[in-house]
Amino acid sequence: MSNVIIFGAAGAVASAAALEASSRGAKVWLSVRPSELSTLDQTPELSETKRYPRVVADLTDPSTVTQAIKTSGATTAFLYTVFACQDGMKTVFTALKDAGVTYVVLLSSYAVKDPSSSMQKTKGSAWHHAQAEIALESVGLDAAVLRPMYFCSNLFLVAGGAKCGVVELFRPETVFDFIVPGDIGAVAGGLLATREHKGVVILNGPELMTMRDAIQVTARASGRSVEIREIDEEAFRRNMSHLPEVDLQSLVANHVEYSTKLKEELFPKHGEAVENLQRFGGRVTKIADWAGGSELMSMIHNTYDP
Repeated sequence: MSNVIIFGAAGAVASAAALEASSRGAKVWLSVRPSELSTLDQTPELSETKRYPRVVADLTDPSTVTQAIKTSGATTAFLYTVFACQDGMKTVFTALKDAGVTYVVLLSSYAVKDPSSSMQKTKGSAWHHAQAEIALESVGLDAAVLRPMYFCSNLFLVAGGAKCGVVELFRPETVFDFIVPGDIGAVAGGLLATREHKGVVILNGPELMTMRDAIQVTARASGRSVEIREIDEEAFRRNMSHLPEVDLQSLVANHVEYSTKLKEELFPKHGEAVENLQRFGGRVTKIADWAGGSELMSMIHNTYDP
């Protein structure tokens, strides 16, 4: 039986990974920062501490990572890229290896194409993911590196600029794949339990559609109606002003690129990337099915302009 530790276990992908690994017979330990312990109780399936014992660790402090592995005895670990780590997480991966971990599932990003040359100028999120991939390889741990594209849950960013049923979109014809976070977690959990793959695993949602269509599909699934209003880059930047500038620049660039190129250019391995969801995680969820259980439309309709 695999002995697995899930770092950042309160997250949507990580919690799904924990449930999937456990369903496949793995012993699963949940690891969070001290301030996040209470959030685990918000996921009823993970609140059973005997089945899912807990340890406290902070990935920015490798000494706590070492202690978490010693306490759990885990030999397999799930973790995500932590931008605050100054060395691309090399000390974290080293701590895992030295403490006895022999296999890692790392949540990276579809934006990483060639880690050695990824986004050296901007040092945005894609750059951080690339540095983590490079560091992981240099440490020499066996690993599966997950590269998903556009999370369905990113649509919640839109709700921040919503006004009573009106959704403002910058380049509404931007095409994304709208992958469900739980599906990514299922892939991670399957790999943690079986260790059946080493190397990069690209992941896409099953449907390539425009932002406009995704909002409308979500609205219909929720029994709502919305008005789509196109906005320019300046207005988009105002709506997203809570994001760091480097990530906002990347978001704008993505919308420009993904609204001007053909789907075949943007997602050249879409079939393979969708099949990976089924192969490793055993499920492929469409955006309409995700939207049925999402609070996105309620959030949009209840967001008022003060």
